[in-house]
Amino acid sequence: MIIDEINRANLSRVFGELMYLLEYRDRKIPLSGGGTFFVPSNVRIIGTMNTADRSIALVDHALRRRFAFIALIPNYEVLRHYHQRPA
Repeated sequence: MIIDEINRANLSRVFGELMYLLEYRDRKIPLSGGGTFFVPSNVRIIGTMNTADRSIALVDHALRRRFAFIALIPNYEVLRHYHQRPA
């Protein structure tokens, strides 16, 4: 599942009880409406963020505990090569 600009979302509404479950992926949790839920091991959640966006400061510690953060920096040489080639 890919969530674009995850830092702009109301994460409690997007994830609901899944937010708790992401921290305890190896367990089933009871749902407030009844039944249980678990995240299968083959499910991956990718959330993108634009670091130029000021709302990134609002990403709370609960989210930071549940996700790994990887910086993806543009390779300007690739961009320069792309823009210098003839059309």
